[in-house]
Amino acid sequence: MILLVILQYNLFAQNLKRIDSLQYKLKAIPMDTNRVKVLCELGLELQNSEPDKAIQYVDEGLKLSIKLKYKKGEGFCLNRIGVLYENKGDFAKSLMYLSQSLSIRKKIGDPVSIASTMHNIGIAYENIGMYDSALHYYVEDARIKEKFTDKRDLAGSYIGIGSINDIEGNFQTSLKYYRQALLIYSSYKDSAGTSIAYENIGDVHKNMNSNDSALFYYFKSARILNNMNNLAELANIYNNIGAVYEEKHKYQDASNYFIKSLKLHSQLGNQQGITEVNANIGVLFQSQGKFDIALKYYLVALDTAKKIKARESLLLINRNMAEIYFNQKKYLEAYSYFKSYSDLNDTLSNEQKNKKISELQIKYETDKNLRQIAAEKEIGAQRARERNILLVSTILILLLSIVIIYNYKQKINANSLIAKKNEEINSQKINVLLTEQDIKFASALIEGQEQERKRIAEDLHDRLGILLSTIKLHFSAINSDIKSKIWPSIKQSTIAEKLLDDAFVEVRQIAHDLASGTLTKSGLVVTLKDLKIAIEHSRRIKFNLDTYHMEERFDSQIEITIYRTLQELIGNALKHAAASEITVSLNRYDKELNIIVEDNGIGFNKSLAYASDGIGLKNVETRMKSIGGELTIDSLPEKGSTIIINVPLS
Repeated sequence: MILLVILQYNLFAQNLKRIDSLQYKLKAIPMDTNRVKVLCELGLELQNSEPDKAIQYVDEGLKLSIKLKYKKGEGFCLNRIGVLYENKGDFAKSLMYLSQSLSIRKKIGDPVSIASTMHNIGIAYENIGMYDSALHYYVEDARIKEKFTDKRDLAGSYIGIGSINDIEGNFQTSLKYYRQALLIYSSYKDSAGTSIAYENIGDVHKNMNSNDSALFYYFKSARILNNMNNLAELANIYNNIGAVYEEKHKYQDASNYFIKSLKLHSQLGNQQGITEVNANIGVLFQSQGKFDIALKYYLVALDTAKKIKARESLLLINRNMAEIYFNQKKYLEAYSYFKSYSDLNDTLSNEQKNKKISELQIKYETDKNLRQIAAEKEIGAQRARERNILLVSTILILLLSIVIIYNYKQKINANSLIAKKNEEINSQKINVLLTEQDIKFASALIEGQEQERKRIAEDLHDRLGILLSTIKLHFSAINSDIKSKIWPSIKQSTIAEKLLDDAFVEVRQIAHDLASGTLTKSGLVVTLKDLKIAIEHSRRIKFNLDTYHMEERFDSQIEITIYRTLQELIGNALKHAAASEITVSLNRYDKELNIIVEDNGIGFNKSLAYASDGIGLKNVETRMKSIGGELTIDSLPEKGSTIIINVPLS
């Protein structure tokens, strides 16, 4: 025990000496890339003792890197800040910084740093329970590391993949990756890593109720830990072994290993471990009907749990003690402990609920009446159907008008103008078809989006209205020229002119009808949720929408621009990427909004996309520039797409 204290003191003293040395060095070093490295080293040394101060140092390094245009330092600082927020439990901020780091590191093209950031993103997603996303980044991390000569880091990636599969009940897949990690650790004679792999394999077997196999791997891990004199981890392994023996109803063996674990935790002064093991021993004797002995251990566990505020342990102990006293017909004591259990359970439930809301922005509204939602959806669908009928009718009339004009012009124009006119007509047809797709997409929303409806209304009024007016002027001029010609031609021209008048009236009416919606009324998040419902209603694609710290509204112009941009990107994924899943994440941090749009489609070549005649990406880039936003695109053919947008909110 004395030796352990001396070792801990020596490590602490060495750490302080290292921090003092770096702070002294910082005073003399100029504003260059070496200063960035020292600031990041300080952040690393302070991450456990003073995490807020660590963030300040690394943030200073980030600002200096940006000023120096030192991209490698910028990517490193962003990654480090992301890890620091990850350690603090603020996973929303962590993901924002890590995604920015990944974007920069991909541009630099350093596979080692890319893999490191992907692994950290996987950890953040795992901690907030988004296991599909975590698994995606762990797998991408592993794919990069598989190409490295040194495979030690790859073992850590396999541990991450195994952990997610274990959580989701994919036990055989989990074992496969844990065993691959074990092979790597063994080949490098990494005792610590090997013990971790054995312990994880034992955990999977325990979850599969394969208790003999679980014990086999736990004992292998315990032997390594004992040789390493790693008492803290050995205490945890003994506790696990005791739990397995209890499952096997080998109560004496279970008691022996629980006592071993308890002695080690007591030797190390680990109050959390002391609490958990005493509670486990209490459960062991309670399951045997030895209530008095169980109460003895529960009372010790209760005392330490109160001191360290181990509320999960308090919950278990109070519930089990209430059950014992009830069985002993000591109803007053039973009531007292059950009340403590009930009060604490309510508190924990409320805290967990609030935490989930703040971190994940629960993806559904619990206070909405389901019937009301269904009714609103039906009303929205009915309105959409009515608008579609009107819009399709108008567009058909317009197409018919264009065909009539084209045919008539073909008769009277010189052969030299035919090719030019064909090009114009084709361009008009493309515009009409694109407009039809935009309108159908917007009409599929439940209440429609305010600014998108205004845009469509303006397009109908300004573009199609002017076009129809121009066509009418041409017909008037033509009529004056053909009065002396055949009567049927005059009659056909008059009919066409009447159809154009009707189309013009319909366009104005539709433009007026579309001038209402929910974007300005309810905000960006609500409108995107409606969009999610509408898209998933088609059953063609899975749409994930994650929002963090998005309670406050933005400036209306920013909301409109962001919504149009997201609609453009989502539309591209639907029409061109052949994606089966789209994920849109929005995170607000201080004076910046971070947006990530991911799909699992066929991807695209950025250079070819910009060089082509398509205006989708150019529109997105132009819109972002209008509000000071930055756009980063990561896509390769057959690899899906990730688009990151950062928008200043000052």
